[in-house]
Amino acid sequence: MTSLPASTEHGANAAAVTLSKKKKASTSGYDCLLLPEIKLKTSNAAASLKQLEKRFGYLWQAAHTILPTSALLAHQMISSMTEMARNNGVELPAAVLDFICECCGALLVPSLSADVRVQAQTHKSAANRKLTKLRRKLQAQHGTAGAPQILRNILRMCCRRCEHVNIRAGVSEIVKPKSKKRPIEGQTEAPDTKRAKTEPSPVSLILQDAAVSTTQPGNTELEKPRSMFAPPPSPPRKLLDGPKKKKKKKTADTAVVAVKSNLSSFLQSLRPSTAKK
Repeated sequence: MTSLPASTEHGANAAAVTLSKKKKASTSGYDCLLLPEIKLKTSNAAASLKQLEKRFGYLWQAAHTILPTSALLAHQMISSMTEMARNNGVELPAAVLDFICECCGALLVPSLSADVRVQAQTHKSAANRKLTKLRRKLQAQHGTAGAPQILRNILRMCCRRCEHVNIRAGVSEIVKPKSKKRPIEGQTEAPDTKRAKTEPSPVSLILQDAAVSTTQPGNTELEKPRSMFAPPPSPPRKLLDGPKKKKKKKTADTAVVAVKSNLSSFLQSLRPSTAKK
């Protein structure tokens, strides 16, 4: 027999390894899931608490791993985990309880054991009203309930084992309180901006008064103006309406007049005579 070359044997071994990995991945598809870590809060001793956490962690991981091949065995593991928590007086974390059916206690995994649908919510939806009532109850008991929140959507997880719909909270947002406008300093009352429809405006009253005054010819007396738009009682005065002041003529000094006359006579004597002889 002829032996295969080393390169061919190496390639065949690599193909076999990859094929076996694919088969394992198809049977156990939950190796890459990030499952929530189980942390318990109880008054028991620390040693027993750590043992319970390890036991719960093993059952939780094993149930997720075996669910694609045997859903019945995964359901038995989850039921034993919940029964053990009930007997020891321990409450499981909310991240674990969200994936356990409320009716039959089965493990809820999307597309395998449950169908998930996202439903949008409004301010007046049933889930938000329930959340508001719970917040008011906590505020009445403890005096504070934290920042107000509303749900934008919810998750409807329908169990394929018992067809029960489990509702889980989705995305939430914090409601910011509305800011109130501060009153202006020195202003005690707000201005009357809203007026009744039946109440006439001041502009219409002014126009009515002007129309009545023009239609009555015998009324020659000037009435007192009712508003700034009414005509004034007398025409406005101007700065130059007063009597004109007469300018005083300056009296000529006699000495100056005598000097001017002597000078003019002297200048006339110097001119040549142009009269015809």
